[in-house]
Amino acid sequence: MDNVTHALIGVLLARAALPWVGSLRGALWAALLASEAPDIDLVLSPFFEDTRLGYLVHHRGHTHTLVGAALLALVCAAFARWRAPEARTVPLLGLALGAALLHVGADAWNNYGVHPFWPFENAWHYGDMIFILEPLLWLALLPLAFTTSLRRGARLGVGALGLALASVTAIGLGPLSGVAWALGAMGLVGLQARWDRLWVPAGVTAAVLLSFGAASRVADAGLRARFTTQRPGELLLDVVLTPRPATPWCWQGFVLSRDTTTYHARSVLFSLAPGLTPPRDCAVLPVAARTAPMVPPDLSSDAATAWGDRFEAPSGELAALAGEQCRVDAFLRFARAPFWEDDGERIIVGDLRFDFEQGLSFAEILTTRTLPADTHGCDHLPPWRSVPVRALLEAGRGGARRRPER
Repeated sequence: MDNVTHALIGVLLARAALPWVGSLRGALWAALLASEAPDIDLVLSPFFEDTRLGYLVHHRGHTHTLVGAALLALVCAAFARWRAPEARTVPLLGLALGAALLHVGADAWNNYGVHPFWPFENAWHYGDMIFILEPLLWLALLPLAFTTSLRRGARLGVGALGLALASVTAIGLGPLSGVAWALGAMGLVGLQARWDRLWVPAGVTAAVLLSFGAASRVADAGLRARFTTQRPGELLLDVVLTPRPATPWCWQGFVLSRDTTTYHARSVLFSLAPGLTPPRDCAVLPVAARTAPMVPPDLSSDAATAWGDRFEAPSGELAALAGEQCRVDAFLRFARAPFWEDDGERIIVGDLRFDFEQGLSFAEILTTRTLPADTHGCDHLPPWRSVPVRALLEAGRGGARRRPER
């Protein structure tokens, strides 16, 4: 999730733990620091000369595990105890631990995923239920942050943050949505100021999460059933989903599969309420073109489902590239919906989850065979991989074939 959401969750935890901690200042220090601390792994990006690749390999890495979060919580609790000596030590430690673990849990809500059980288990886990920027969570939690701010300067800061979040909502979902968000936030601030009950933000937050979580499971089941009906001979590897912000009935994603020779990644839009929002209006971001070499759809759409373009390539090809190029192998520690293109000199590897435009962007890397191999950082590769990538690498054992010319 975005760092604003993490901070707002920290405020909620601090207020909930206040009776045990005994110091609002100490509780806020512990909860806010621990709610943000796992993202300290950003400092590891320079492990690679290509800082983009370093970010992809190490972000949500060791600090986003149960072990890493617990160690960070100790540091955050010690700092909070130093800043607020009146706070009770054991509750402060429990608060910091809960905030750090909830950061990992919140990051598991979206399709980026986490691998929290390292070193005991190295698989990525994906919630596929919340877009990384969710206005309804901001709406639920910001009023509590405003009423918790006792100083005028702090309240002005939270108010300015509210205006910024309303603007982001308006840009992403339209002006009317931004105005509705701002009015809703003001109404909840008034409600919170009058009653100051934690059940208001906690209840709204729970309702948002339950709505998206339930809708995600229904969308996942619906797409699996539709895919299996049309392609019973293919092995379904994964269904990757993300909702349109503030719209739990609208979903965008990919269905990943493999037959005996070929890997398929099919884009799809899905609506749980096609009468209200047709599936083609459910796109999270408009996609005019992609870096991935896509081909036309080969599945039939229906009232709730709009199958889009797809990527396909020989199943064993990715394993050959990973064995040849350590940068490709490094990227595959992050990838979930991989695509690749190899023209004999240039190799582009990317992840369809974040491929919304032509040209190299956030989750795409380029390497060449004509330049000396860049191995900087390859001695520090983490062990985790996603299920689809594991399946493709296993399919490539015993030799990979180059993709035929189209």
